Amino acid sequence: MWRRAKYPLLESRGHAQPVPAGTAKSTYMSFDVANLEEAVKELRDRGVVFEEYDMPGLKTVDGIAEIQGVKGAWFKDPDGNILALGERT
Repeated sequence: MWRRAKYPLLESRGHAQPVPAGTAKSTYMSFDVANLEEAVKELRDRGVVFEEYDMPGLKTVDGIAEIQGVKGAWFKDPDGNILALGERT
């Protein structure tokens, strides 16, 4: 399920100020996966807890939402940063 890939390093051109870990109010990083349900199950089996949302424009069912042709699931890392998995449908 997980693929090894090489990712280019991108130079930051902004002047963003450092933000203390766990204080971001939105997704900090996302990962594209080929099969979201399988990835969520595998991570849950390893103890990852997925976030549940119920707000206008975003409602998860069993941790997964579908928005404009993309399925997504969110969880927090040990520092409280919000991470996401996504699958284009």
